[in-house]
Amino acid sequence: MRPIATDKSDFEELRRAGQIYVDKTAYFHRMVTDPSRAYFFCAHRIADSRNVRAEKVTGLAGHDGFHINGCDQVRILGCTFKTGDDCIAGFDNTDVVVRDCFLNTACSGFRFAGTDVLIEKCTLRGPGEYGFRGALSKGDKIAGAPSGRAKRNNMLSFFTYYADGTHPIRRPAAKIRIVDCTSHGTDRYFHYNYGNEKWQRGQPLTDISFIRVTATGLKLPLSAWGDPALPLSLTFKDCLLGFERPQKELIRGAHLGTVSIDNLEVQGVDGPLVRLWNEKTGRPQVSASGLKGVSAEIVPSADAWSVRGI
Repeated sequence: MRPIATDKSDFEELRRAGQIYVDKTAYFHRMVTDPSRAYFFCAHRIADSRNVRAEKVTGLAGHDGFHINGCDQVRILGCTFKTGDDCIAGFDNTDVVVRDCFLNTACSGFRFAGTDVLIEKCTLRGPGEYGFRGALSKGDKIAGAPSGRAKRNNMLSFFTYYADGTHPIRRPAAKIRIVDCTSHGTDRYFHYNYGNEKWQRGQPLTDISFIRVTATGLKLPLSAWGDPALPLSLTFKDCLLGFERPQKELIRGAHLGTVSIDNLEVQGVDGPLVRLWNEKTGRPQVSASGLKGVSAEIVPSADAWSVRGI
């Protein structure tokens, strides 16, 4: 188990910064990554490990702030990531807690998947302080070009699903909970577009719950295109979702199994709860209590499915 670095000197710098490895266990404590070395693919990259713990880590600029695959018993606590790519990324992870973190990015706050994942008391703010690194040329990245050269700074989403189909995934992606989190200035809040995007072709997502979340300054509806063989279950409890400009629906998607609502206030939507692209193959079961600002309708769409990939 090792971090990914572009050369030996990068690895040595990461090691000196405070990474300690004991029996495939990784600890990070009060680290600060240097934005002048912003060409790292990921500031912290860990695979196939257990008992991964990051406390009070600060990651500035660069690509992903923290990227973990195939890891169990992961704790990311009290960290700050202001990045030019995803703040926290990874898939095929089990027993993950991300708590009390501040995230700012020109990509997604979370591009993530796993089993038994709790994201709690985190704050996201957009737009990103650092531009999107993916817009830079390879030469600019290797040369350590500043993120300011990037073409955009908008934060794409709070949570984007991630399942790389080229890698084996041990368990279904399930029991993902986002609790007591706030965000402002993200384009989308939730982005699931299974099978239609490069990074969403592995295991489908079974269920995700949003509990006591507040999101304001949203620009686009939630996207939720599930797997026909394993429809998605969505839960909202005691949430507020506010859009900065009018939207035609709250959720646009297909292959949804259930949508469960217990107190959800929506601001800035003039249309149904769900606009559905697969009405002929099944409609989701909707249980809505305390729904404000949007009707509990499911309206079929005759248009071609079109959601910009993330």
